[in-house]
Amino acid sequence: METFKQIGLIICGQPQQPFKLAAISSLKGYNLKKVLLEAGASENTIRLNHPEAEIVNNRQSIIEDHNLDLIVITAAAHDHTELISEILQSGKPVRLVSEI
Repeated sequence: METFKQIGLIICGQPQQPFKLAAISSLKGYNLKKVLLEAGASENTIRLNHPEAEIVNNRQSIIEDHNLDLIVITAAAHDHTELISEILQSGKPVRLVSEI
């Protein structure tokens, strides 16, 4: 099983609760390295829960970062096909999560 240590996160829409990567980060050595907030997601929530993460303002900052092992997209109601395709074409694994 492949281990992903450096993670990029793209938050699409306004989550009801903060993304809960922190619980596994301290246990498994994961590092939430970069976060892109799309469509009104709260920067304050990310800064409170993941102060180590760099908040970026465009997708390319995450997609083109060769140090990232995995990109996670939080699901909103709209279609993510184009974004997922762009990430996969960059050669990075991507995970789409609907429950955050």
